[in-house]
Amino acid sequence: MKIPLSVVLTGPFFCNPLTFLALYNNEGFKGTKVQKFGIHEWSVSELANKNNYWAQNPGGTSMYFKDKSKSWILFFFVLFMVIIGCQKEVEAGPTAPDFSLKDLSGQTVTLEQYRGKVVLLDFWATWCPPCRMTIPMLIKLQDKYRDDGLVILGISIDDPQQITDKDLRYFIKMNKINYPVLRYNQKVMKDYFEGERVSIPTMFVVDRNGKIRDMIVGYAPDPLKKSLAAVMK
Repeated sequence: MKIPLSVVLTGPFFCNPLTFLALYNNEGFKGTKVQKFGIHEWSVSELANKNNYWAQNPGGTSMYFKDKSKSWILFFFVLFMVIIGCQKEVEAGPTAPDFSLKDLSGQTVTLEQYRGKVVLLDFWATWCPPCRMTIPMLIKLQDKYRDDGLVILGISIDDPQQITDKDLRYFIKMNKINYPVLRYNQKVMKDYFEGERVSIPTMFVVDRNGKIRDMIVGYAPDPLKKSLAAVMK
C-alpha cells in the first residue's frame, strides 16, 4: 500500500516543525537525532530477523549528506513542501488494507469489523520511549471520542519470544491502556509499509469509509489531536 504524496506532505507528520528540523540536518538521520524527535526506525526485514535488534542497534538507521550543497538543496525542498503542503487539507487516501490479527485473549480482530467507525492504528512497541510517551494521550483520546465512534487499535511489534503475552498484559495493566492491543504479523507490516523502513510510533487515521486520512510518525500530540478532530466531525 502506497500512501499518496499528498497525504504525507499535507499531514501532521510533515507539517510538524520537529519533523522539518529532523529532515533538515547537515548530518542527516543519525540514530541519536532520530530518537530526539521521537522516532525509531528500521526495515521490515530487520523486524522479521531482528533477534534483539534494538539492543544491538539502538540508533536505527543512518543517512548522511556529506556534500553541503546537497544539504542546502534538501533544506529548500523541504521548506517548499512544508509551506505548500501545510496549507492544504488532508484528503482521503487509499483504502486501508484489512488485516486479521490476534488480541491477547486469542480472539481474531479485523479492520473490516470496525467499518463505519473511525479507527486509529498505532504501530508501537513496549521498548520504544516515544511510543510509551504517546500512550497517555491515546488513552485520553479513546475516552473522549469513544461514544462518537473512535476505535484505537494498538498493534504491538514486540517480539513474542522476548515480550510474551503475559508481559504485554502486565504492561497494559500498569499503563491502564483502555483500547485493544493486537500482535503484529509480517502481512500487516508488508501491507502498511511495503518494505519501507518502519518508524515507530506510526499511526494511521482511518475514516468511517475505511480510507486512510492521515499517517503520523513519531510523538506528535497536537497534530494527532487535530487530525482526529477533523475526521470525527
